[in-house]
Amino acid sequence: MKRILAILLALLMCFSLVACGAKAPAEEAPAPEAEAPAEEAPAEEAPVDPIVLRFSSAATGASTTAEAMEVFKKAIEEKSNGRILVEIYHSSSLVAQDAEVESVINGNIEMATADISFVTPYLPYLSMFSAAYFFESAEHADTVMNRSEIGKALCDRVADEIGVQPLQVWYDGCRVLSTRFTEPTIMTPDDMAGVILRMPNSDSYMFMGEVLGGNPTPLAFAELYTALNTGAVDAQDNPLPNIESSKCYEVTGQISLTNHLVGNVWPMINKQVWDDMGAELQGLMMEAIDEAGKYMMETNKAKEARLVEFFESEGIKVVEPDRAAFIARAEEMYLNSSFAETWDMDLYAEIKALA
Repeated sequence: MKRILAILLALLMCFSLVACGAKAPAEEAPAPEAEAPAEEAPAEEAPVDPIVLRFSSAATGASTTAEAMEVFKKAIEEKSNGRILVEIYHSSSLVAQDAEVESVINGNIEMATADISFVTPYLPYLSMFSAAYFFESAEHADTVMNRSEIGKALCDRVADEIGVQPLQVWYDGCRVLSTRFTEPTIMTPDDMAGVILRMPNSDSYMFMGEVLGGNPTPLAFAELYTALNTGAVDAQDNPLPNIESSKCYEVTGQISLTNHLVGNVWPMINKQVWDDMGAELQGLMMEAIDEAGKYMMETNKAKEARLVEFFESEGIKVVEPDRAAFIARAEEMYLNSSFAETWDMDLYAEIKALA
């Protein structure tokens, strides 16, 4: 019995040694995960050059127009985050007054504040809008040109026909007559007989000089002070704020408050430049232009309210003329002129009804 137990014990020990010596199959190490390809850094966009707008005006640096141009510059450069930059050239320092529209059309400059009369040589039907006593007030002109479909359609038509996009109409003040002399008192057009009257160099302005009763002669605004001072011209027409900012009151004896024209300037831009901007920048441009236009209206209205007293304090005779006499002469002469042959008389009546 003891022998059997000894044998069993020996066998058990042998099995244990075998079991201890046997190696369990090694667990297979997991295959390393494939390394994801590194993401390529997005290519940096090339910086876009800003749009530079050279903005020209015949107005002096002290004028409300020049101030409004600065308002526009500040507003658009901020709104566009520097994508649009504006360079201002007042006092005809870049382009002569009678060459501004052509320069914008040709792309020699991008923008200008041009009087509508300088557009009429290209589009004669526009002479209606620069006729004496056509608009009855600043508010009438603003309603028609800036707040109605009439004005929008007109601006778009001009853009399509000559490649210049008017953006708005800015109020420049009502134009009045001023003379070097104090006598005779300018009460009616008859009192202007033989008076050498400086007018801007455009056909519509030259005709207006005849309507006012004077002997019109063309002269650049930049030369006006000297011409009045030397007697090369006897009289001129301009809004009261322009008479102040140009210092022409220093060589003026009399101001007749004819208010014969609601003075406006059109801030305009080359159409190709405008189209290339795209809708977003165009929207920002219109916001900035509107801010500047409101500044023009408010500032010039305030100036007109105080300037009569200022000019009188400077020794200038300021008179209220017989406007009815001026209006009657204007209506007769315009409606019987070659200018009226190009006018849309239905539109004429529609605009008059909005006064």
